[in-house]
Amino acid sequence: MCTVSEVSAPAQSIGQPADKSAASTSLKTDHLSSISKYLSTLSPAEIMKVGTELGLDYAHLKRMKQESLLEEMVHAWLRGDDQVGETTWNSLIRALKSLGHNGIASNIER
Repeated sequence: MCTVSEVSAPAQSIGQPADKSAASTSLKTDHLSSISKYLSTLSPAEIMKVGTELGLDYAHLKRMKQESLLEEMVHAWLRGDDQVGETTWNSLIRALKSLGHNGIASNIER
């Protein structure tokens, strides 16, 4: 589990909305890099948990390549695979907080 001190806040320019109302706007696949940077400290097991919390099917996640799991998981979520719910900064933050990744969630909220 990451703490705030373990994860430095990425610069605003990597995709985090400056306008807090934009946090509820649907994210697109061009946000893949930004989201991946925030989640880069997660282990493969944690990535799987975040993926399932976001609504991706566990069997779908298991079929993803280990070496590109993070990017594949985020891409599948952004595409809306497996009937995921909303693909917003807010939904990502909620998923992270529900799994105890409050430091990463806080960095996204900044």
